[in-house]
Formats: sequence, C-alpha cells, structure tokens
Amino acid sequence: MKSSKTEKNTDTEEDIISKSELKRQMHERQKLGESLIDLPLKKLKSLPIGEELFEAICLTHEMKNDNGRRRQLQRIGKLMRHEDTDAITAELNNTQKQEQQQQSLEKQQTEQAKLIYESLISDDKQAFTDFIQQYPKANRQLLRQLIAHVRKENEKKTDNKITKNAIRLIHELRSTIAR
Repeated sequence: MKSSKTEKNTDTEEDIISKSELKRQMHERQKLGESLIDLPLKKLKSLPIGEELFEAICLTHEMKNDNGRRRQLQRIGKLMRHEDTDAITAELNNTQKQEQQQQSLEKQQTEQAKLIYESLISDDKQAFTDFIQQYPKANRQLLRQLIAHVRKENEKKTDNKITKNAIRLIHELRSTIAR
C-alpha cells in the first residue's frame, strides 16, 4: 500500500505547477488583458476571445474608479485562463505589425509630399510641369494659387499653417489620383 502511494505522488508531482509559476502566469494574463483594454472595440471584436471576456473588457472601458478597475483587471486575468492566450497574443502582434507598416507607409508618403511641396514652391517652373505631367487630373489653377499663396506667406515669414495645409493637400492629391 505504501509503495503505491509513493508511485502516485511521483506521477502527480510532474503535473503540479508551483505557486510562483501560477502567479507569474496570472500576471502575464493580466498584462495581456490590460493590452486588450487599450484596444478600440473594432480591433477587439476581431480577436479570438470569448463573449464573457469581451463584455468584461467593455465594462472596464466604462470604469472610472481605480480600485474597481484593478479588480476588473483581476477578473479579466481569471477569464483569460479559459482563453487561448497564444492565439490572442499572435493576433495582437499581427495587428500591431500591420499598424506599424501602415504608419511607416503614411510617413513615407508624407515625406514624399514634403519633397514635392519644396520643389513646387521653389522658383523652378519645371517642378510644376513635372508634377502636372505625373498627375494630369490635378487642378492646375488651384495648385498655382496655392503655390503663389505659400510663396507670398513665406516672404512675410508668417504662419506655418499654410505650409502644413499645402503639404496635406499635395499628399491627398497624390493618394486620390494614384487610386
């Protein structure tokens, strides 16, 4: 009898997870839950999470009390026990990677628009001709007015708002016509 008891203990010892490990896992789930709370609802809906967890996260968005929010985070961590955290983490990483690529693309396009803007407001008439050849659907009159207005404002050394508007307009023009 005694020998069977020790055999039983050795089998279950391998299955037993330490209390410290359980706490680490709980804290990891809570951190994952916190990152889910920061997501907008549209992105949250696309994640592979259960309805109860989704509702708990939505409830957290409405909470203002810090203690209540802390307890809700613990509840979310507890609910995360029943979720596939690897799939959620992979989907979050994929979403973040797509966002970074989109931001990088937008930054690159804005930089290109700034370069075009700089060439257009210089006294180089060839830059305007090249732009019109590249984007034949562009409103020439509006573009000429904008360039003249920017040059006039640059001579006065006034507001930088016109420059920002001009760059935004060029960026929008390029993206609209390119489609």
